[in-house]
Amino acid sequence: MSTPAAGGESAYGIQRALEEGGYIAWTTLVILVVMSAASWYILFTKLFEQQKIFNQGRRARSTFWQAANLRDGANKLEKNSAYRQIVDDGIMALEQHDKLTDPVDQHDWMLGSLTRSQGAIASKLSSGLAFLATVGSTAPFVGLFGTVVGIIRALVKIGASGQASIDVVAG
Repeated sequence: MSTPAAGGESAYGIQRALEEGGYIAWTTLVILVVMSAASWYILFTKLFEQQKIFNQGRRARSTFWQAANLRDGANKLEKNSAYRQIVDDGIMALEQHDKLTDPVDQHDWMLGSLTRSQGAIASKLSSGLAFLATVGSTAPFVGLFGTVVGIIRALVKIGASGQASIDVVAG
């Protein structure tokens, strides 16, 4: 059985472990909390952005394809919509194709322009994912570092006390 420490707290709780761990334990905890908070922030913002794109897609399917021509369809789309950006880039590419001096097939020119537009939108939507990948790959090692430092401190404390009782080992 564990005996309560002064003030009624357990001698084996988180607070006690952080006090025993010193600056390294606190730094490790802060790093893990910051990485966790940033990951949750990115998760919720990406969820919000994805829902926004899905809603824009539903509205675009119901309004854009009912339009008489491309410009009317573009005007029916929301101003800051990803779909509006693609349509505007397509209209601009169509207008620029007539100004080209080198013969480029209109289909190829439009395909390249729309691919670049889609790539720009996809790049914007995937921002923050590199941070998530970095956190996902490094967080276990940061936690392992904290554990190793805690074990080293426990072994040093056991060696300094000269006995391996549960009170010394648990700390």
